[in-house]
Amino acid sequence: MAQTLGKNLRRRGALAALLTAVGIAAWLVVERAVGAITWLTAYAVPTNQGEFNDAPGIAADYGFVALQQFGFSVLWDVLPVALGVFASLWMVAPVAGELAMRFVVARAVLATACGIVLYIVAQFAKSTYEYVTRGFDPALEAIPGNALQLWTQFGYAITNGITFFFATLPLVVLGVVLLWLWLRNRDPKHPVYGILDEV
Repeated sequence: MAQTLGKNLRRRGALAALLTAVGIAAWLVVERAVGAITWLTAYAVPTNQGEFNDAPGIAADYGFVALQQFGFSVLWDVLPVALGVFASLWMVAPVAGELAMRFVVARAVLATACGIVLYIVAQFAKSTYEYVTRGFDPALEAIPGNALQLWTQFGYAITNGITFFFATLPLVVLGVVLLWLWLRNRDPKHPVYGILDEV
């Protein structure tokens, strides 16, 4: 077990996978920042000067909410996907310059799927943490009711994960194809292979 883990951690191609994952994460962060600013300008800025008695205070409250939601989105949405893409492109199915385009796209789809699996786990962990710290619904005293709530949250996480998969897939494919184009113009000193190539 330790020997296999050590072998996987010594695989080549970590830097290329990391740069690709960071680029994808940066784009997702910018998307969320633009969304937060758009939401803030739509709801926090009064249309008339006299619409709010305390317009600066309300704008500050909305600004805090927007910043908080932005931080949570980066932590629970972007980070798991970026980690999954990085792990897939480094250890599971790395991209090499000699691969055909169809295999590059297939590995991009696999990288997206790995990211979404981590996203679903993160969403379910967040929901479970919130239930544990906030307490279960008082209307559902029995354990089966509490378990039902967790299963419902797990279902929501899967549904959101499927939606996020299709929303993120074009971006990951673009990032992986750009990585492949860059690798094609380089003479690799060492072959890059992953777990998928050893099967």
